[in-house]
Amino acid sequence: MAITYKKESEKITSSGFDTKIYFPAMQEFEGCIYKNIGSDRYVCERELETPKELIISGGMIGSKATFLPQPIYPEEAKEKKISGRVNVIVLVDYDGAVISAKAVSGQKELFETAVQAAKEARFMPTIVSGKPVKLSGVLIYDFVLE
Repeated sequence: MAITYKKESEKITSSGFDTKIYFPAMQEFEGCIYKNIGSDRYVCERELETPKELIISGGMIGSKATFLPQPIYPEEAKEKKISGRVNVIVLVDYDGAVISAKAVSGQKELFETAVQAAKEARFMPTIVSGKPVKLSGVLIYDFVLE
């Protein structure tokens, strides 16, 4: 969605006008983030000054994990034939440890076990301009009945 909005706003600003004219509430740092929508990584001047305040959004980050345990399928969910995908948003600290996890979609009966597994995941530290930063992203767990 953000990419769509960016493409539309680029049409408006393509004639050389400053984004501050069309988006006066946009701060300099937000403008930097806006300019980098759709890229894997971005670097803004403010990030270099205050790296500990920076949280990089990594999208689907399961492939970036060094340890990604699979959740235990709850027996009660198996008996009720509950299956499906659970998306868990995680916040990863500077050292690669998950510091928070919250299930945001899927079957509620599967949330607890997915969150428990997500909290045990480990990631390589994320480095921007030589400094560690926090990483936010989504882990996807598929619960399939056999």
